[in-house]
Amino acid sequence: MKTFLFSLILILLLPTFSCTTLFQNEITKSNVIDFNENLMNTDFFSDTDSFDLSQEIQDHDFTILNFWFPSCSPCVEEIPELNNFYIENKNTVSVLGIQLIGLDSQTEGEKFLVKYGVQYPSIADSDGKLTVTYLVNVFPTTIFINHEGEIFRTWEGIINQDDIQLVLNDQLSGDK
Repeated sequence: MKTFLFSLILILLLPTFSCTTLFQNEITKSNVIDFNENLMNTDFFSDTDSFDLSQEIQDHDFTILNFWFPSCSPCVEEIPELNNFYIENKNTVSVLGIQLIGLDSQTEGEKFLVKYGVQYPSIADSDGKLTVTYLVNVFPTTIFINHEGEIFRTWEGIINQDDIQLVLNDQLSGDK
């Protein structure tokens, strides 16, 4: 029944969600809402591992949350860029993929992550709570968080490694 209700809500809200190939920069200034979630099963993580947002923020200069789902072609297009950025910067930047469950299952997401060798951790947003909490209505959406736990940029649409680096450099130089 819970799955049916979530599916019904998702169908009713689907017109507000979209996949987009265009990008839009938004500057938002707010504190993050903490969470601790079990990771998805991939070649690099087990569902017994977890992602603790406050710990990641404490341990890294920046934390990036990327909202996506496997049947969103712009999401699929940007994942290699995020993966390469993560591989090159994982000591200073934490990346977390957050898959909206609804159009695609968690199992489909896990298979996708394994197929494409994604090395950064991902979680399943099974009930859509994080998607709603972080006001995500376009897929993909990437949220940038600084070491103080402040969201300093939201990027809607496809992002690449150069865009990510530019956003981080702007934050470091104070050109928000």
